[in-house]
Amino acid sequence: VNALRTGVAGACAVAALAVLPCAAAAPGAYADPAFTVPLDAGLRAFYRRDFAAARDGFTAALAVVPDNTLALAFLNATAAQTPGAFDALVAAEEDRLTGDPHGYVTQLRLGFSYAFSGALGRDRNDDAREALEAAAAARPGAAAPHDGLGILRENERSINRIEYAGASGWS
Repeated sequence: VNALRTGVAGACAVAALAVLPCAAAAPGAYADPAFTVPLDAGLRAFYRRDFAAARDGFTAALAVVPDNTLALAFLNATAAQTPGAFDALVAAEEDRLTGDPHGYVTQLRLGFSYAFSGALGRDRNDDAREALEAAAAARPGAAAPHDGLGILRENERSINRIEYAGASGWS
């Protein structure tokens, strides 16, 4: 279980680094203390392994900037650290679909959660791609769904490299 949690945290860190260039493209959010203070609190709590406080920080940051991919990635990683919390997060996001089936934020958050499911050994990449494409269609020009799609593509490339190495006898 600890190895899985370490792997999940590492996957989140990679995902977070992948979206940082896009985060820099939105300087307004990162200049707003209403967003940066809870984001900072969430990040500090995450690395202290205080996952309840981390979840609160990322949730508060997302209340200000609902499509921030850094906060979304860390919210998923935080949920994955507490047994049952990730499944509860996905279930709540799926429940939101009934009231907002084509909503940008609804589809974006669900897409990120489905994409993150792969770090937990669940293949929801097709569902993630569908949700992220729906988010992109709901808000053309928004960067966040494309960030998520890019993370999916990178994850697929990594899996393909691992499968090739295993099939060819590399280790």
